[in-house]
Amino acid sequence: MSQSNLIAIRQFGEGEPILLIHGLLMNGTLFQPLVPFLLSRRRILIPDLRGSGNSKHLLPPYTPTQHARDLAHLLDTLEIDSACVLGYSQGGTVAQQFAHDFPERVRRLYLVCTFAYNQITWREKFEGFLMPWLLRLSGIHGIARLLARNASELDPEQQRQLEGIINDNTLENALLSLEALRDFDSRDWLKQLRCETLIVAGDSDTAVPLHHAHMLQAAIPQSRLLVMTHAGHTLLWTHTAQLAALILDENEVATIH
Repeated sequence: MSQSNLIAIRQFGEGEPILLIHGLLMNGTLFQPLVPFLLSRRRILIPDLRGSGNSKHLLPPYTPTQHARDLAHLLDTLEIDSACVLGYSQGGTVAQQFAHDFPERVRRLYLVCTFAYNQITWREKFEGFLMPWLLRLSGIHGIARLLARNASELDPEQQRQLEGIINDNTLENALLSLEALRDFDSRDWLKQLRCETLIVAGDSDTAVPLHHAHMLQAAIPQSRLLVMTHAGHTLLWTHTAQLAALILDENEVATIH
């Protein structure tokens, strides 16, 4: 683990750089299962976003705009002109913002289990209203237990790891991050993105339903959508090899199913 002037980062491997951006209530540890698959062919950059993990001491705002600025500063510090960028869940909003604000720094964009705007359906609006109250009432530890136990597709050890990652948050930072996530809306400017984009979604993802992936694909000019079968919001852990194959070779469609 090393520390930039702003956000903490893990680095592995050599080759074409790829920036892996984690989601809400997560930190860079989320991507540990993916590292062995990419290690021999990519320089892997895994930051902890401002307010999370080893960057939790950094002050707000915890908005996608601020996260994008932090990532640009990080690349400057590492003397990297551009990189492939993968955003997972909420990290996908940061990846979109980064590609919009710093287009010359994105070689290729991967948007995994993410969205342009997550307040479309009545269910999503209700969940957006309810989640801050659940966080306040249950606390971080209560939410961590709830989310880990509900991830029934994970084995017990993976559930334990997920609970540990969520437990690493502070309540204040989580609430501020949740508010920023609820306000994010890229629909008006997605058409301006010009980088090659691969959108990956799970057909069983209830946290970010499939209609979000279709919205992204319809709006981003140079985009392609791949849907993994029998995959949910935790496909990073349940379909790790398949996701790695897509990152290393976008034409590797045969391994998705």
